[in-house]
Amino acid sequence: MADISQFPVWEFASDEEGTPDQDETWVRPVDAKVVPAGAFSLSVAAKFKTTSGAELSGIVGVTTFGGLEIEHGAVITAHDYVFIPWPGYDGAHRSCQVAANKLGIPESELFPLQYELLVPVAGFEGPVSGEYFYSDAAQVGLAQSLAFSKLLRASD
Repeated sequence: MADISQFPVWEFASDEEGTPDQDETWVRPVDAKVVPAGAFSLSVAAKFKTTSGAELSGIVGVTTFGGLEIEHGAVITAHDYVFIPWPGYDGAHRSCQVAANKLGIPESELFPLQYELLVPVAGFEGPVSGEYFYSDAAQVGLAQSLAFSKLLRASD
């Protein structure tokens, strides 16, 4: 977590794919304390809060090209990188179960999982926050719509 504290914004180093021992998953820090506008698939430092009140640290995927899009996240522990899927992902519910098991938290105490980015996003006022929610398809869509509506109103 020291790297994320020092560099809260990371990008895929796609221009370095030809370098030995690096592929399309290689990331590097961005020298920024604000999530830049017009960017794709950044990993941004975030804090998470479970339904049971436990606080966790990690990253949230953010794209700012053409607006704000929140993507998959990850909780980072001392020993693991725990994938938190975007609710629209086909395998989201199964991935939630895996995440809960890896973290040793019952799924009902982990989700809905609230997040807040630790750095501001260019063009948006206040902290960007929302939740990863996995009950059924209707509630997932509703939770995402409500989160984005709050963001849009905050930026007006």
